[in-house]
Amino acid sequence: MTMYCIQVNKLLQLLKNDKKFSKQDLYVVLTYDNQKRRTTCKMRKKTDNHIWYESFLFVIDNDENKNIKIDIFDKNNRKNGSLVSDELKIHRGRLIKCNTNYLEVQHGLINYDCEIKVNNLTKDNHKLRDQIHELECENLKIKEKLNDESSKLIQTLRNIKEMVKSF
Repeated sequence: MTMYCIQVNKLLQLLKNDKKFSKQDLYVVLTYDNQKRRTTCKMRKKTDNHIWYESFLFVIDNDENKNIKIDIFDKNNRKNGSLVSDELKIHRGRLIKCNTNYLEVQHGLINYDCEIKVNNLTKDNHKLRDQIHELECENLKIKEKLNDESSKLIQTLRNIKEMVKSF
């Protein structure tokens, strides 16, 4: 299970609305597979800027071909669907800031550094297990050799005892 973070920062350009002189109350819908996230509705006041700075988490799989779909809606104009749609390629690294055609976003794997450390520790753990197995095999061979030598020594001692008794 990989956690993916995307933060919707702000709108980069004004969007065309079919209603002249109407203010836009925009919100963003993010979709990955069957997971959907939605920003709050930001009403434009004195400026034309729509700013959210809202973060969302998705559980992503290892499919490199999947993207996050971005739809921007106007709360006052729901009948026509989204004003614009875009796609964002999944970035399988640290959080980065980038621009889509319409939005400034930050996105990336939330635990990237931790996952790298875990993967490295797992590799080290496998190497150590292999070394332990090799040492255990070597130890077993040495024990067998010692047992053989010990048996030979015991037999030699018995032979010496027998020889001494015969004198």
